[in-house]
Amino acid sequence: MILRWGRQRGLATDPGRWPAATWQLFLDELAATVGEATVANHVGAVRTLRDLAAAVTGVTPFDDPWDGRSAAEIGRQAVLNAALGEAALATPTIPPQTWWPLIRAAWTYVHTFAPDILRWKEQLKRRAVDLGQGAPPRRHVARTADATDAQIAAWLAYPENRVPVHAVNRPGSKSGEPVWTVLSELITAGQQQSICDTHSGSPRARALARREAVLAVVDQGRTLAVRGKVARAMMNAPRHVPTSARPSAAVIDEELRQWLADPENRVPVRSADDGVGRAGTVIWSTLARLIWGIPTGDRFTSHAASGRARRRLVEEAVAAGRTTVMAANRYWSLPTPCPDAALTLRTDGTTRPWRTHITQSELAIELRMLRAACYIFVTAMSLMRDSEVQEIQRGALTTYYGSPAIKSTKVKHDPERPESFWWITEPVAEAIAVAQQLSWHPTHLFASLKPPRGKKNRGSRGIIAADDIDYFIERVNVNADAYGLDPIPTAHVRSHMFRRTMSVITGREPNSEIALGSSSSTPPAGLWPTAPPRDTHRWTPPGPRSSTSNSSAPPPCGWSTCSKPAEQARRSRSGPAPTGSTPAWTTSSRPWTTTPCSADRR
Repeated sequence: MILRWGRQRGLATDPGRWPAATWQLFLDELAATVGEATVANHVGAVRTLRDLAAAVTGVTPFDDPWDGRSAAEIGRQAVLNAALGEAALATPTIPPQTWWPLIRAAWTYVHTFAPDILRWKEQLKRRAVDLGQGAPPRRHVARTADATDAQIAAWLAYPENRVPVHAVNRPGSKSGEPVWTVLSELITAGQQQSICDTHSGSPRARALARREAVLAVVDQGRTLAVRGKVARAMMNAPRHVPTSARPSAAVIDEELRQWLADPENRVPVRSADDGVGRAGTVIWSTLARLIWGIPTGDRFTSHAASGRARRRLVEEAVAAGRTTVMAANRYWSLPTPCPDAALTLRTDGTTRPWRTHITQSELAIELRMLRAACYIFVTAMSLMRDSEVQEIQRGALTTYYGSPAIKSTKVKHDPERPESFWWITEPVAEAIAVAQQLSWHPTHLFASLKPPRGKKNRGSRGIIAADDIDYFIERVNVNADAYGLDPIPTAHVRSHMFRRTMSVITGREPNSEIALGSSSSTPPAGLWPTAPPRDTHRWTPPGPRSSTSNSSAPPPCGWSTCSKPAEQARRSRSGPAPTGSTPAWTTSSRPWTTTPCSADRR
């Protein structure tokens, strides 16, 4: 983290050459987003690096930047400086040329792409189960002896059931004795025919006990006399047919022909050479998963005549062009059509689906993008701190003094961690709802994308916000044209900068405070309601200056060119906008419209 911070600011790659002021700058900026304990931990990390500098390549030995002061004292002072606005480096704003496309892209993911991504998640989950569970068992699952005993007792206890007995003497059987094979088929629904056989492998004492239970019912007269070959038909008993764990060659061939007869089915082929075959050749193991649900391609082996015959059938389909190229040559890269994907507006004025196909690996990317989009949009539009956003739990949407709000835990500067409320707008509530659908965690909305495995029954909650923000910007720029999004100019963007940037917008942009509220009667997003509104029904937007900014300070770099003159701001607040002017919240840069500027749902 320290080295990355230095790279982002163009500092020397060798942290041993940084002056003490630079190390203090690092702590001051860090203290704007974390508590004093975390700052103290970073002080310890820096001192550990100093101790190990002689053994670490690329790090010149350096002196303690804080002259031996305690880490706890340094942490308290850094946090105090940040709270008083006296830090050596004030929290910078996100440049407007980065802010607007970033917020629009996040909203497009939340509002336009989220229904598709969540639907594909369920579809591919079902498909993964189908591909991974293997073929259905072709033989019965053996019951335990105790389970069989219970099954016999339940059948005999039913008064309508009658025991089939021989009507006449037969070799080895006398008239009136039970027909044990037919009785077994009746009780087990055809799965077994020797549950009372003393030579079937069961302990003799258990088999004799079962026979005694049956003979007790026979003594009660609950019997039906049957004759020889018609006994099973007379009792309407299902016939026991011994089955094999492996289907016959004829069954396998028929299932292959049925699969190939469907024109929608396509044969998976390699996208590149690998250790098994060349690009364009069939991936037999994946084909076996698709047809039979088994993980190996043994049924297509070239060492058997039956396998070679099946290969010829498949190769005919390949020659006809019925193939699908597999990325990474693995079954999880099977593309799935996306016929109902949302339409997006492209730079040439046309509209096209934002995706036509998706694979399991591509879905993992889109799920992370959606999580990052929810985090970015909620953080930017609510003015909540990173710690407060990551403490949002299920059921957090509520009302506060009659207005939409979200509840979370205040962490920074407050060891009591009280529950607090932030007023929000409907788009923020929509982002919260999407994050709730996306999260597997039982309580928190922002957590790892996959639940834990193994002995842990609860996984990690929380995300590394900096990594997700960088990932989101990078992926948007890679797919901007294909997805109908605006490229995001590269800039240093972190969670604490959203709060600072929005405070500047609400303080300097005419009418922009109103854009944060859903109407003039709704409190604006981000205001922390520590006290009841003066008058909820006649709410008055705050003045032109944000309480978090210095009114005498010049506008942050980049935003000064976006601000209207103060006089125009005062006129716009005191009455209708001047003729010919456009309020800030009605322009195309507003990301919280019902339909995003760059995308549309079908």
